[in-house]
Amino acid sequence: MDQGFISVLQQLIAEQGKEPLLIPGKCKAILSDYARGDYKKESRLILQALDAGVAKAINNTQEMDLCKKQQIQILHAEYELVEETAADIVDTLAFVLRGDNSKTILQKTEKKPEPRAETVTVSANEVIKNESENANVNRRAEKQTEHNKKFIRKSIIIVLIVTVTIITLAFSIFLMYRNGVLTNNNDEQNLQSTSIQPQRAGIIPAAPSDVTIREESPNSIRVIWSAINDAAGYHVYRSISETGSFTRIGDLASTSYLDIGLAVNTTYYYCVLSYNDAGQSTRSLPVSAIIEKNVITPSTPTGVSAAAASSNSITVRWNEVPEATGYLVFRSAASGGTFAQIGTAASASYTDTGLSANTAYFYIVYAVNGAERSTPSQTVSARTNAATLPALSGTTWEFTDRNGSRTRFSYTSSNVTYTIFNRSGATIAGPERGTYTLRGNIITHNYGSGGGSESYTYDGTRIVSRVHSDMIFRRR
Repeated sequence: MDQGFISVLQQLIAEQGKEPLLIPGKCKAILSDYARGDYKKESRLILQALDAGVAKAINNTQEMDLCKKQQIQILHAEYELVEETAADIVDTLAFVLRGDNSKTILQKTEKKPEPRAETVTVSANEVIKNESENANVNRRAEKQTEHNKKFIRKSIIIVLIVTVTIITLAFSIFLMYRNGVLTNNNDEQNLQSTSIQPQRAGIIPAAPSDVTIREESPNSIRVIWSAINDAAGYHVYRSISETGSFTRIGDLASTSYLDIGLAVNTTYYYCVLSYNDAGQSTRSLPVSAIIEKNVITPSTPTGVSAAAASSNSITVRWNEVPEATGYLVFRSAASGGTFAQIGTAASASYTDTGLSANTAYFYIVYAVNGAERSTPSQTVSARTNAATLPALSGTTWEFTDRNGSRTRFSYTSSNVTYTIFNRSGATIAGPERGTYTLRGNIITHNYGSGGGSESYTYDGTRIVSRVHSDMIFRRR
């Protein structure tokens, strides 16, 4: 308990024998002074006890005992004092207020001033001792609470540090695994060989000397070599020429690399170098490999035939060849002439279009499988149908030259009349009548004795001079 509060109690005890009935008021005044200083809590406790009626119960022991119990409960509940400390404070107040009658509350003693004063002194010391012990307990509890808080904070920091360390270690292992074992993107086919040897500081590793290669599939090659002492990893290089430019295609820790997506019938060259923190070796001597694909040469097509499809198209057919992936069709204008490729086919037929009417054409067919081609089939031929042309009778056709002059043909059932006009529409020649004939798609004009004859090609939509191909007549 605070030394100031002890002084207050001692002053009250010293005066209790002189003015026992005035003690409450004087006690309040003294405590009020201390309430403005550093003894607020102790002052409030004593004033609370006085205001509750302890002074009014001086002459009634039963009422005093009840009042004491009530005040102990108040001090214990509202001021969080242990009951023993609260009881000491209330007993001390009761003793001060009762004066000579205090023996009915405390232990009975002789009525001599010395014993009474000694009894008061003992009670005050007990109160002071208990308060001091409680203050020490509270301080120890506060220190223990602060210690617990510090321990919890330290534990949290340690847990965080351990967690971060574990995560960092796991991520480092992942990076090492990815960069070392899985550098080749075709990781499922990587050989898991022991390749990294113990390294000596400052020693550059030697170049691999036993590089070998083998074909893994129709489009892949595996490069293999022995582990090199002091090597941290290996670079793999590739070229399509032994003396050409090599390109790095792999960076890995294992002693095997699978190169995929390669072309058939192409030679590839490989070399390997090793490296570590001190530097890298020279490249190994190049080794080469070629992927050879076994291709079956297809059989010669059989059952080839050709037939006119129209006046300007012919269809060629043949039997399927099992090992063929496609077919080539060639054409010629004569049986013994030069054949030229006119198209390809995925199935066993081909239609040749854009031909002339009533004209013979000759064909041969090849079966193919990749780069392989069969021998040619037998030669077949067909003639396009004759053109079915609209009748000329009752039609009129005109040709306009670059000067704007127009030449006009007018046909009847057997005659043709031609007239020439200038750009103004005036007749400058004709009209002159003659006869005509149409055989197939050839028109022949005859203009009597001395008039001569002229030939034209007719396809139903235009008439073209066979002498001057740019002289084209359109139907009016």
